[in-house]
Amino acid sequence: GSGNSKAPIEINADALEVQQDKNVAVFSGHVVAIQDKMRLKSEKMTVYYRSPEGEKKDSGQDAIRKIEVEGNVFMTTPDETASGARGVYDVENNRITLNDKVVLTKGKNTLKGDTLVYDMASGKSVVSSGGGKSEQGGKSKERVRALFVPDDKDKK
Repeated sequence: GSGNSKAPIEINADALEVQQDKNVAVFSGHVVAIQDKMRLKSEKMTVYYRSPEGEKKDSGQDAIRKIEVEGNVFMTTPDETASGARGVYDVENNRITLNDKVVLTKGKNTLKGDTLVYDMASGKSVVSSGGGKSEQGGKSKERVRALFVPDDKDKK
């Protein structure tokens, strides 16, 4: 169930601001990025392009280095749904990372943590909790919480 990382990335949004001197495009307002079977939604997406100088004009996301997403970030694949406050799609490494109040839902199973890393090549997600933010010797460390529900009776 892995996504096709070579598929084109299509982005829809209410508004677009291009900062050509920085090779950046900022999409805002109900932003949806679709690539093959993967969808990434957020309030704002900042797309970073490789600099066009000295490169063949590449139409396609070979030109995109990474996409930063923020505000009610939602990722859906055929197998799972994940949400977080912000994240980064590292296009060059086919990796999506969600940060802050991450919730991963897979069937009836729910996983909560600080960080989710989704590998598009393998289709695998890893949720982790980085407790390094607390000052008092790691007392307030967020634990990874998982809820696994056996999936048997109502498979139709």
